[in-house]
Amino acid sequence: MEQGFGEAAEIYKRAKKHNIPVMVMQSARMERIARNKNMQGIMADVDEFAYGDKNGHIYILNSGRIDALPPVKELIRGMGYSNDGTRIYAGTQNGNIWRYNLLQSSKDGAIVFKGDKGVYFVKEWDESRLLVNSPGSIYFAEYNTKTGMFESPIKDRVPLRMERVGNIDWSADHKWLVATGKDITRVFSLNPDAKEANRRIENQIDIIHPGITMLDAALKFDSIDGRPDMVWLALGSEQGHVWIMKKKMELMNTDTLNLSDFEQFRDSSAHQSSITGLEFNPGLPQLASSSLDGTVLLWNLCNLEHRYDHIRGRYRGEGITAIAYVNQDELVVYEGTRRWKMNTNINALKRVLEALVKEKQ
Repeated sequence: MEQGFGEAAEIYKRAKKHNIPVMVMQSARMERIARNKNMQGIMADVDEFAYGDKNGHIYILNSGRIDALPPVKELIRGMGYSNDGTRIYAGTQNGNIWRYNLLQSSKDGAIVFKGDKGVYFVKEWDESRLLVNSPGSIYFAEYNTKTGMFESPIKDRVPLRMERVGNIDWSADHKWLVATGKDITRVFSLNPDAKEANRRIENQIDIIHPGITMLDAALKFDSIDGRPDMVWLALGSEQGHVWIMKKKMELMNTDTLNLSDFEQFRDSSAHQSSITGLEFNPGLPQLASSSLDGTVLLWNLCNLEHRYDHIRGRYRGEGITAIAYVNQDELVVYEGTRRWKMNTNINALKRVLEALVKEKQ
């Protein structure tokens, strides 16, 4: 941890008062959990996370134990858990999707989709449908009970019409998807039950940002009585900038937005290199961002109108390439050949400080 404001600032001030070094505070809240120089994808589900590498190996870390699944022997590009957390899908550079059933004793994987292009994003809509991104398009692949495979006619695929796709993310309710890219970011609505194929994935909003390449995005919805009321959208650029927008759902019914509709994080301690990860905390008003400059920032979303109350973690300088929340209190951070768990709960950080102060006395 390096610095913070608001509640976070009190932690740093007290640490300094009691002569507790920054690195001691950092090591007390960050736990190295794995090493893998070939890591390609990372994902989390409840108190577990999994990652794959360029050699086709898949690893699952749960309760401090790392389990290796039988390798797919292809470069892994995208991964996703099933909705109930019992299956893992791995998309490869060759266009295949492998499925692992974690409840089976053998845990052998099987190819359930064969595409003509690489699979960079794969998520389960339900047991019979997968949402898939291949270069240039996004589409639903439907399960064929006769063949035991997921299939998607090329004519039903929706072109992204983007020169360069940075990343794809979808909302927790699976009704919205955002694709970032050069000069433009596109937001799509998802409705796989629509009778007409061209209505299942519809381009609703274009966010125009000429000369700026967005590398990542994150979507979050606040609900009232079970209905989405407020939408949060965060964007991260190749230059290390982070933008965030908070709007009422009814104000999202527009065709085009510009970066002037967003608020940019302009604090002096913001990232100095390309953004590599953006994640909304699943249970707290917090946004995590990571960068190739070797830092992870935790932004307090309750303080958008004021100076940001944030926590900044600096690692060993190899560059952060992926992050994923395991739960509201822990973030998995991938840096170089190392993997860390980062504590994201301000109250937990206070307890760490109390313990260190007690040791000093």
